[in-house]
Formats: sequence, structure tokens, C-alpha cells
Amino acid sequence: GSLDMLSTTNYVARRYGVRSGMPGYIGRKLCPSLVIVPTDFDAYRAESAVVRGIAAEYDPNFTSVGLDELTMEVTAYLRAHPSMTAADVASEFRARVFAETQLTASAGIGPTATLSKIASNYKKPNGQHELQLRTREDVMDFMKNLPVRTVPGIGLVQEAALGALGIRTCGSLLRQKTKLCFLFPEKTFRFYLSSGLGVVTSHADRMRNDRAQKTIGHEITFKRRLKSEAELKQLVRKVLVMAHTTLLHRRETARHVMLHLKRRSFEGHQYGATLTEATDDFGALWEATHDLLQPHLVMFNDFRLVGVRLGKLRLISELRQIQNDLSRRFPARANACLLSAEQSLKRLGSAHVLRPPSKKMKRVMISV
Repeated sequence: GSLDMLSTTNYVARRYGVRSGMPGYIGRKLCPSLVIVPTDFDAYRAESAVVRGIAAEYDPNFTSVGLDELTMEVTAYLRAHPSMTAADVASEFRARVFAETQLTASAGIGPTATLSKIASNYKKPNGQHELQLRTREDVMDFMKNLPVRTVPGIGLVQEAALGALGIRTCGSLLRQKTKLCFLFPEKTFRFYLSSGLGVVTSHADRMRNDRAQKTIGHEITFKRRLKSEAELKQLVRKVLVMAHTTLLHRRETARHVMLHLKRRSFEGHQYGATLTEATDDFGALWEATHDLLQPHLVMFNDFRLVGVRLGKLRLISELRQIQNDLSRRFPARANACLLSAEQSLKRLGSAHVLRPPSKKMKRVMISV
């Protein structure tokens, strides 16, 4: 990191209250002997590639939410190696990572990606823990006394909001379901119920169930203060160019633009706009982004991060095929059918059936 921001901290520094995302000069006040090492993302990516190569031998479809975190489903690997247990696989994986990179790793074993992620926090920074959960009752009994903050996806803000309602454990999420239904949007309400049931869908689970990327985005962090509105505008345009290049590479269109601005006080804001139709035209996307940026240009020297994210993605070929088929076969109903299809896709995309885990746990997940 740097004196402006610490990208991560080790466990010794954390004992002094030094945290990632904190300005380095504040970290120095909390821990005068703090050593700040400049970031080297090239080296970071190189070591991550080695670890991912090892993971691919156990699960070619492993999921990763960052350079230093991944989840493997080793069910098939265990069937192919009946003499090994999940604990054996985790131990072997960690040993291989250390031998090839000299980096330690903690691991968690469980029947779902979320539960394995929770388990991985038990023996940090260099150990492993297995949740012995084999039935639906095992999972629900484990979850009921778990603090809500333990669930991936529930951060400090949500923890505080739930705490104000007297909800501090996953079990109390179920007991207070009527209150939650009244106070929160449906999507949030269903997420809380899923947490209470022990079937919460983690990011890794979602990636396995739907490999399609929902948004495309890029961002830039800068240390020095910007000198003009033009410089801020240039940076935002540069980020949009990066996102647009990815959009073209994926042969997709976008109908939503999100502008992310973070102040030097680390206060972040997001501003979004929905276009009248999906497009891959840079001019249309820049016009929408510029309109979002315009009210904030006057504060150009107050920002430390800018980002642009494109959403509501659709494959160009998919849109053209739908339009061509409907126009050719059902000219009179083309517009109505397109609208109906769009609404159905939205419903299917947000559908989530709440049900407890099955009686027999068949999946084995390892998070590191």
C-alpha cells in the first residue's frame, strides 16, 4: 500500500487496529513500527496464477472472487480418488501452494460454497477446518446461533441495521421474518431467509449456477489530487473505453450505465442511468456517462477513485436472433412478444426457490 491507502494488512498489524482500505498515515499512528510495502500487482498476479494452476487440477471449474481467494468443488475428485478425504485434499493443496510459492493458506470444507467460506475463517492464517454437516438438520442447527456478520454478503451496515431490530443471529432471521418482510425489499428479505435456512447463495454458488457475467466494469484509483475538470472527465472516459472494449470483445450490448465516484474521505457514491435501448455504441454510452458525471465535475480535486460499470447485458447475436425470428414469424405480435420475453427473463433471473438443504449432502466444497 501507501500513505494514502493500505490495500491489505497482515495479522500482526490488525492487532493494532490497522485495516485494509485505511489511509497509511493513520495506520502509522496506530502502529508506529508499521512497515508499508509498495504494491506489486504483477508479482501478485504471478503468484495467483500458480495457485490457480494447482486448484485447476482438483476442480477445472473452480471459482474465484479475487486474486487471493477461490472455491473448489472436489466431489468428482474424491470419487476418482476414493482413498482420499476432503481434509486430505485441502491439506495436500495447501502444502503444494506453500512448496511452490512459499505462501501459507487457510482452508474451509463444507457442503456449500458459503459454508466452506465460513469454515475457512476458523484457522487463519495457516490451517484448515471442516464443518461436519451431513443433513438438513445439521446445517440449520449450525446456522441458528451463527452471528449474522459471519454470512458472506452481510457487512457492517447490514449488521448494524439488523442489530437495531434485535436480530443478531441467523436463527433470529427466521423468527423475525414478518418484520423483515415489512421493512426490506423482497430480494433482501429472501436473502435473509436463505441465510437463516442455511441455503444462502454465495458469489461462488451463483457463478457455478450462472456463469454469465451480469456487468462489465473498470475503475482507476489515483493518489494525487486532480488539477482540473478536464482531467477528471478524461479519466472517466478512459475507464469507459476499457469497459467498452470488454463489451465489444464479449459481443454484448448494455442498457445500463453506472458511475462510481469515491472521495478522498473514502466516501463512495454510485449514479446510474438506463438507456432507451441496449447498445454497444461508445457515443451513446459516453453521453449517458457524461450526463451522470456533469454535476460532480466542479468537485474534481475531491476524488480518489472513478469507475464505470455497464449492466443489463445481452448478447448481440441473441438480440438479433430474437428480433429476426419474431419479425419474420409473427410480424403483428413482434413488439408484444419482445416485451413479454424481456419481462419473463427478468422474472426468471430474479427467481430463487427457498428450500432447506436436502437430507443427504452430496457436494463437497473447499474455500481457500
